Amino acid sequence: MSDKAPIGVAFLGGGSGGHIYPALAIAHALEATHPDARAIFITGDRAADEHALADKTVLGRPAVRVPIGARPLSLKPVGLIRLLTSWGKAVRDSRVAMQSLKSQCDRVVALSTGGYVSAPAANAARAERVPLVLVSLDARIGKANRFVARRAQRRLIAQNEGPDGWEGIGPIVGPHAIAPASKAECRQLLGLDPNLQTLLVMGGSQGATSINALMALLAQTRGDLLRGWQVVHLAGDVHGAELAQAAYQPAGIPALTLDRLWPIGPAWGAADLAICRGGAGTVAEIHANTVPAIILPYPYHKDAHQAVNAQHLVRAGGVEVAFDQIEPRANLQSLVPLLSGVLGDATKRSAMAEALRALPRRDGSAACAQALVEVARAV
Repeated sequence: MSDKAPIGVAFLGGGSGGHIYPALAIAHALEATHPDARAIFITGDRAADEHALADKTVLGRPAVRVPIGARPLSLKPVGLIRLLTSWGKAVRDSRVAMQSLKSQCDRVVALSTGGYVSAPAANAARAERVPLVLVSLDARIGKANRFVARRAQRRLIAQNEGPDGWEGIGPIVGPHAIAPASKAECRQLLGLDPNLQTLLVMGGSQGATSINALMALLAQTRGDLLRGWQVVHLAGDVHGAELAQAAYQPAGIPALTLDRLWPIGPAWGAADLAICRGGAGTVAEIHANTVPAIILPYPYHKDAHQAVNAQHLVRAGGVEVAFDQIEPRANLQSLVPLLSGVLGDATKRSAMAEALRALPRRDGSAACAQALVEVARAV
C-alpha cells in the first residue's frame, strides 16, 4: 500500500495576503472532503507573504511556504530588467518545489490565485506536467491572470458570473473571516464595549496609508462624527496603528488599533459599518458578514478593478463607493457628507445590511476545491 497522499496541491500566488488568504480558504474547504491531501504554497519573497502563512496549519500540517524571487511585470527599463533576471530562477525554484510534492503524492494539481508570482510558477507547472486551475479573484481579469489562463485546464472566477470561457463560482471566504458570534460577543472578544456602535477601518492585508491619514484627520478635526462610536482600526503595520491611536485617544474616541488581526471574523462580527478598500477578499467578506460599507478603491490601479469588484453590492444598495483623493484634507472635504449621512443614520445602515442579506449566497471555496479534485483525477 502506498504511503503517498492521494492528492497534492501547489498553491501559486503572492505579493499580498489578498492572494494567499483565498488559497487558505480553499485548502480549508478541501480538507472537509480530502483530509489526507497535502499542500505547498509557492509565494513571493515579501514580508506580507511570509506573515500571511506564519503559524498557519493547512490540512493538518504546518503550512509549507516556498518563496520565489518573482518580480512584477513592468515596461520601465529597471523593472523589466528585474523581471527578466529573476524569471529563470523563479521558474526553477517552483519546479523543484513541485517535484518534491510529486514525490509525496499520487496526483498533483496546481492552483493559481493570481498576482505576479503566479506567472513563473505557472510556467513551472507546465514544465512539470502538473495540471493547472486558475481562479481570478477580481471581477476584471488582470495581466498575470491573462498570461496564466493560456496554461490552465480550468479557469474560474470568484464572482457569481464570469466572461466567456470562465466559470463563475461565487466569492471565496474562509472561516477566519466569518463572524463567530453575535455583535455583542464579538465586541467582547476584542475587548470592546459590547453595547457601543462599532466602525471597522481597514485597508486590506497591507493597510492603506491614505485611509489611515483620513481617519487621523477625521478624529482630529471632525471627531463629532464619531460620537457614540468605537473604532476597530487595522492599519497594516505597527507604526500606522500607533499613529491611529495617537489620533483617536485625544479626541476621546474609544479605539482598538492594530497592525492586523487574525482571525478577522470577530472584527466583522463587531462592526455596524466598515470603511475599507475594495479588494476581492474584502468585498467577499462584506457580503458574507452583511456589514454595510463605504469603499475607497485603491486609487493607483489603472483598470480600477476594486471599484468594479464592489459594483454588485452597490447595485443592491449594500455599500457606497467613493473616490480616494489620496490627500487627507481633500478626502475629508469630499467624504464628510457621505460619512455623516451613513454614520448618523441607523435606519440607512439597517437597510444596507438587509440589502446585503438579500443577495444570493454561493460557496466559492467549496466549488474551487471540487474543481481541484476533478482536475487531479483526470490526470
